Amino acid sequence: MEALEPSAPSDDNVNGGTIDLPRGLLEAVSLLEAEPAFAEVFSPEFIAIYAGVKRGEFETFMQVISPWEREYLLLNV
Repeated sequence: MEALEPSAPSDDNVNGGTIDLPRGLLEAVSLLEAEPAFAEVFSPEFIAIYAGVKRGEFETFMQVISPWEREYLLLNV
């Protein structure tokens, strides 16, 4: 494991700073799979199973019409 030095505290935030977070679950899962440092902490098998579970959850979530979609998309057609 690498001995990393933490950076100095920052006043940045995700809304206006330089912090770059994934926009959605699928992007976050892809970044997790692509990061070699995680494979050193968690096993590659764990990462593969975790990613598969999260993708399955996302697919289940996408099958449901949300209240926002019902109100703004279905009723305004």
